[in-house]
Amino acid sequence: MVKVSYDREHNTIIIEFEGDIDASQAENVFPDLEKILPKHGKGFKLLADFSSVQTMELKVKAAIEKAMEIFKAQGVTEIIRVIPDPALDISLNIMSRSHYSRDVKVLTLRSREEAQARLRNEKTN
Repeated sequence: MVKVSYDREHNTIIIEFEGDIDASQAENVFPDLEKILPKHGKGFKLLADFSSVQTMELKVKAAIEKAMEIFKAQGVTEIIRVIPDPALDISLNIMSRSHYSRDVKVLTLRSREEAQARLRNEKTN
């Protein structure tokens, strides 16, 4: 399952990947994503939580790259990824380098709690 939501308080799009992810699940998220993308023209953050993934089809890569292009076009400024084992982040790092400019900050954290704490701290600073 792939779920998307928008955290208005932290100006953050949240994408949660859970269980066994196939390409059709990843593609089905785009209509919901279009509804929640910030329209205000200012930068926003993206929190991508992969902590509950059991398996992910290789074909999901195309949907992730499509989403990256949408986020880039809409002005994403920071990406926080939740991946319990940072060694598994290698392919996402490679994709990020080819889809985002160096101005986009990318951070990988091990837990959703760390990611939420980062968002809270950034708001108060």
